[in-house]
Amino acid sequence: MEYKTVVISPIPIPNEGPSSQKSRGFYINYERVPAKRSFDFCHSFLNHVARIKINTLKFEGFGVFEEEIHHDIMSYLVERHVPTIRHYEGAADFCASGCETCEQIARNCEVYSDIQSDVTFSEPKHFKHLTINEAWLKDMCSLKVPSLSVDHLELKIISENSLLSKEIIDRIVTVWNVRMVTLSFSGSGQIADQNIKGFSFLDPLDPTEKLKPSILESLHIDLWTAQTFCYGVGHYLKKRPTPFVNFFANIQKVFPARQVFITAPYAMCCLTIHRFEDLVKTLMEFLWVDTFNCRHVTFFVRLMGREMKKIKDDGREKKNEVDTTFLFHNRTCLRHLTPQFSPIYQQLHAWPLPTDEPIDRLPVITISDPSNASEIHIEVCKVQDNRPTVPVTVPPAPGPPAPGLGDQNPKKRKRDDGDNGSNQREGVVR
Repeated sequence: MEYKTVVISPIPIPNEGPSSQKSRGFYINYERVPAKRSFDFCHSFLNHVARIKINTLKFEGFGVFEEEIHHDIMSYLVERHVPTIRHYEGAADFCASGCETCEQIARNCEVYSDIQSDVTFSEPKHFKHLTINEAWLKDMCSLKVPSLSVDHLELKIISENSLLSKEIIDRIVTVWNVRMVTLSFSGSGQIADQNIKGFSFLDPLDPTEKLKPSILESLHIDLWTAQTFCYGVGHYLKKRPTPFVNFFANIQKVFPARQVFITAPYAMCCLTIHRFEDLVKTLMEFLWVDTFNCRHVTFFVRLMGREMKKIKDDGREKKNEVDTTFLFHNRTCLRHLTPQFSPIYQQLHAWPLPTDEPIDRLPVITISDPSNASEIHIEVCKVQDNRPTVPVTVPPAPGPPAPGLGDQNPKKRKRDDGDNGSNQREGVVR
C-alpha cells in the first residue's frame, strides 16, 4: 500500500444548456472521472485494486455544494480512509457546513482548513495548522470556543475593512495557545454580516490603547490577492489621505509578534519596477507609523516584480554596497544591502513563495531604526520570463512615474475540461 496526496476538483459544466444540468463528474489528481464511472474508479479500482491509502485530501475549485458528487466521493472513496488522513484542505469549499465524515476527519487530522460550522469537538484536540474563515469567527460571537490547541492559526479575511470581534480573537489566541498566525486577505467573496460590534484594521489609531505583550513567535500577513491595499498605497503616493497608514499598526495591536512577514500584492508589480524608492518610503511610513508598537519588531517584506531589466543600472552600484544613514521623522536610520551569509536569507528562503512561477531573488535591502531596535528586510523577487535578462541592481533613487496600478492578476493554471480526452497531470495510479 502507498500513502497518497489526493486532489479532487470538479469538471466544469458548460455555459450552454439548462442550469439544472447535473455535474459531469470530477478530477482526482487531474484524472478525469465521469459521474457514471465514480463507483468503479473510486471504490473498485483505487480502494481494491490499487489499494491506496490517503494521507492528504485536498478539495479545489468547488464553489457550490453538489450533493451527487459529495455522496460519490465520500461514500466510494473517502470514508474508508478517515483513520489515515492527516491533512484535510478545502473542506469548507466542498462541504460548507460539514457532514459526519468531515467531522470524523477533523477529529483525526493534524492540518484542517477551513473549519466547518457544524463540526464540533467533544474532546480536546491539537492541530498543527488550523484555518478559520471570517464567517466562522463571527459565529463564535454567540457560541463557546471549542477546546483546542493550535500551533499555526490561519485566519481568512475577505476585506481589509472587515469588522472583526477583538474579544473573540483574543480568546481564541489565548485559549488555543497559538504560536504563529497567518492573516490571508482574499479581496473577494461574500462579506459576512457587518452589523456587529467590532473593529477594522483600517480604524484610526487609538493612542490610549494599551499594548499587549508579544505572545506570538511570528505573524504572516498575506496580501497577495488584496488589490484594495494597492489602491491605498496609490492614494498615499499621490498625497491623498488613506486609512491604510494605520493598517499594519492595528494588526500588530491585535496580533503582537516579534517577527512579521508581509507578502505584498501581486498587483504592486508596476510600483516595484517603476517607483521602487517611493514604495520603500511608503512601507516605512506604514510599518513604523506607531513608534511604540513597532519597538523590537523585525519586518520581512516580499515584493514581486516583472521585467526588472527595465530598471537601468545608473552607475551607483558601489554606493549600494556601503551603509547609508538618513533621517526618518527625526530618527537616524540605516540602510544597507544584507550580506549573502546573513541568517536573514535563511529565514527568507524558508518562507514559502506565493507563486509557482520561477523567480530570481535580488539582494535583500535592510533598513534599521536603532532607536526602536526595529528592522525592515525587503526582498524583491523577479518573476522569470522567456526573454533574455540582464543582471540588475536595486536603484537607490526613484524611477520614472508609475503608469498606474492596472488590473494585474496572478497567472492561473489552466484546467482541461476533458472534452479533448487529455489530462493535465499524471493520475493517482498509472
